[in-house]
Amino acid sequence: MKKFWTFIVLSWAILLSVSAQDVVYRSLKDFLVGKCDTVTTLSLERRSKTQVMMTGGAEYKLSASETELKSNFMRNRCSIARYQGKYYVNCKKLSYKKLKFGPWYAQAIMVDSMLYFAAIPLGSVVAGSEGMDVKLGGTVGDALAASGQVSRRVCYRLNPKASVVEFMSCENMAQLLNRHPELLEAYLKEVDNETATVTLKYLQQLHESKE
Repeated sequence: MKKFWTFIVLSWAILLSVSAQDVVYRSLKDFLVGKCDTVTTLSLERRSKTQVMMTGGAEYKLSASETELKSNFMRNRCSIARYQGKYYVNCKKLSYKKLKFGPWYAQAIMVDSMLYFAAIPLGSVVAGSEGMDVKLGGTVGDALAASGQVSRRVCYRLNPKASVVEFMSCENMAQLLNRHPELLEAYLKEVDNETATVTLKYLQQLHESKE
């Protein structure tokens, strides 16, 4: 019996050690099948508002030692990273209706095999910007064009299987919360419920309920 419990404890220790490792996925296909590379030198840096305004893109920069990965791998080739148990999606490799998000990473929450992340508004679908396309292509001109939106965040849903990014509108969130009446009722009462702050709050509750 003692050997049995020792085996169980060791098995759990190994499992927790593996799940806590920092890993990178080269493509969405690799992410789907769990094919990843372990990176011991992965580090995270939060970009400033000025950096986002002048060069576009998401809020986080992930980097690794060149001895483990090529210097431009994290920026140009990695699709998804898991750092300290949290997922980060490479916005440079994603687009919404042919509009680019720009470089660097956004933190993501997984719910039912979908990845949800916050990013700068793109396209006329964003509430309050009907008829105005906002894009961040990484140039100063694009950054200035979007400077009025640099602090705004809305949520998007990435379907890794279909490689499709979808805007999380109020209607989409209501469908997602349909099986949770109490959460749905509370969400619909929220002011500005298409903002990332509100949307992520309820996505986090859904994520925690499934753990």
